[in-house]
Amino acid sequence: MKKMLLATAVLVFVLSYVSWAQDGAAVDPCGAVVGSEEVVDPCSMVEGGEQGGGIPTWVPLVLMFVVLYFFMFRGPKKRQQQHQQMMAAMKKGDRVRTIGGIIGTIADVRDDEVVVKIDESTNTKMRFARSAISRIMTEDEEKSN
Repeated sequence: MKKMLLATAVLVFVLSYVSWAQDGAAVDPCGAVVGSEEVVDPCSMVEGGEQGGGIPTWVPLVLMFVVLYFFMFRGPKKRQQQHQQMMAAMKKGDRVRTIGGIIGTIADVRDDEVVVKIDESTNTKMRFARSAISRIMTEDEEKSN
């Protein structure tokens, strides 16, 4: 959510900058440009001459799309890769939390499912799909629960 707000803020900034640059150019399109020794009228210049000097209006748009790509596509893809690595690294004895909020210890790891021991006193075990494991808990998280 924070990344989407940041991307929206960048979008608004870029669009306002492009609008400001175009407004500035529209206000005085034939204003005098001071050269090294003489004043040159840009309206008298032929095409292909010394014009421009500013940022083209398409550059901020390209930058905006690059930023949106990193926020919208690259971030979730990276998190998905981290989750797949975590699922591959699960082993017996790890404390885990499921997507449903159940906390337990892994008793057995099979091809596509995990057996989680929920209660030590009654030896209660539940089977979950590997994808249902949200994360492997660290020692700090275990102490806080």
